[in-house]
Order: sequence, then C-alpha cells, then structure tokens
Amino acid sequence: MAGSRVLTWEVTESKGFETSWIMSGARSPRARGRAVTTVPEPYRISYELDTVDGFVPRRLCVSADTASGTRTLDLRHDGEGRRTADGGRRTGSGGRRTGSGCPISAAPSTATWGRAR
Repeated sequence: MAGSRVLTWEVTESKGFETSWIMSGARSPRARGRAVTTVPEPYRISYELDTVDGFVPRRLCVSADTASGTRTLDLRHDGEGRRTADGGRRTGSGGRRTGSGCPISAAPSTATWGRAR
C-alpha cells in the first residue's frame, strides 16, 4: 500500500520547527524534510532519504544553510557494503566515516547501513 504523510513538530531545544514528508511504497519509504531553528544560531536543514526493499537506507542528502553559507553532504550505500560521502569512498573507521568525520553508523537514519543486504 502506497501513501504519504506530512508531519510537523516543534523542536524545543533549538527553538525551531521541523516538517517531514513521508512517502511510503510497499517496503521502500522515502522522506524529505526541512528544519528551521534559532539556537545556537539561525539555520535551516533540508534532507532527502531514500530506502530500498526492506527499509534499508540507500541515500541521505543533507543541506545546511547558515549566515556563513551552505554546506551539503550526500551519503550513499551501494547495497554491497560500500559507502560514499559526496562521491568519494570513505575508509576511515571501517569505511564508516563521512567527509566531515561524522560516523555514519551513529546517525539514526543510517544506523542500519551496516546490515544492508
């Protein structure tokens, strides 16, 4: 059964709001969302998450806008155990680190990447 939902909630810690659009296929949901906050400084986050059969994350693209500029990150998993960040293979910490040094496996949306089939 396919469908979609829109959820919006307040993020009290950062004095902001987040909205997520969730589109679900039979076993491969997708989501996109935006968060706008004011603490510790005003910024906006936009993201898109794609999964494959079995709800396994395949791609997470994030863009952050602040007063000093925009930064983006494109995390991908090829389904065979290889991960990339912004197109380059990451080998630090068992191939689980992004270009910014953020452990992919620690992010809630990508925590299952190591178990991808």
